[in-house]
Amino acid sequence: MIQQADLKHEIITDNADVGVRVFVSEEQAGFKSLHWHNHLEIVLVLSGTVTFRFENQAFELHENEFIVVGSGIIHSTTNEINRSLVLQIPTTLIERYWPNSEALRFTIPNPQNDELTHAYYTIVELLRDMTAVYLQKAPGYLLRFNGQMLNALFFIITNYAHKLPTATIKETSRLKNLLAYIHQAYAQPLTVQSLAAEFHYHPDYLSRLFKQQAGMSLTRYLYQIRLKHIYQDLIDTEFPINEIFQQNGVTNTKLGMKIFKEQYADTPYQIRKKARR
Repeated sequence: MIQQADLKHEIITDNADVGVRVFVSEEQAGFKSLHWHNHLEIVLVLSGTVTFRFENQAFELHENEFIVVGSGIIHSTTNEINRSLVLQIPTTLIERYWPNSEALRFTIPNPQNDELTHAYYTIVELLRDMTAVYLQKAPGYLLRFNGQMLNALFFIITNYAHKLPTATIKETSRLKNLLAYIHQAYAQPLTVQSLAAEFHYHPDYLSRLFKQQAGMSLTRYLYQIRLKHIYQDLIDTEFPINEIFQQNGVTNTKLGMKIFKEQYADTPYQIRKKARR
């Protein structure tokens, strides 16, 4: 089963030479549960589709589209097969150039609905170029990489940033404690009502707050967390599929099977069969 260390606050190890984390991610269809980190995260999709969910919104990204997730924001992702550039910049680095960067939030245009400006395309080119520079590591790459990264940050902050209110930051902090509890007790019969009682919320308020912060309902999230553990148990154990669903807190197996296929694009049987090849 997935260990608790896989959850909650994501610890990021920066690339030692540049002080940020930069890499090309190649992923199969799947789901990454709600998490947060003390980095500004920028993701540019090179191929495929990735959907980010946070602050009551879903952002579906396709080729040459990017998202910026501020420090401390609770977010999750679902994705089809994709290849993406990922840049994660610690707020301690950004603070040298822009004060109170941990409170910055970003409103990035939606390419399907909004008119894109020169700044958007400039950021896309900078992200692609700086990643190529880093991967090639030609002489002088540190100068070029850092120059392009700071230039990209300048365009992102001056065009798309705004500051988060203090009250919202406090509510987010409370919700992180609830998430830690869910990730530990996911196999128990948790409900909105039981979680609200445990953390001293009114159930209706907790439902609204969770959807506002996470971009999905609390009930849906409970299913996704349980299905993530089910996915791993299908690969790592020989238990019968129905038993695995029960062990991980999914008592409505029919609905669980339906959501599992939506999340992983295969049935549990197909996932197990592929893992045995």
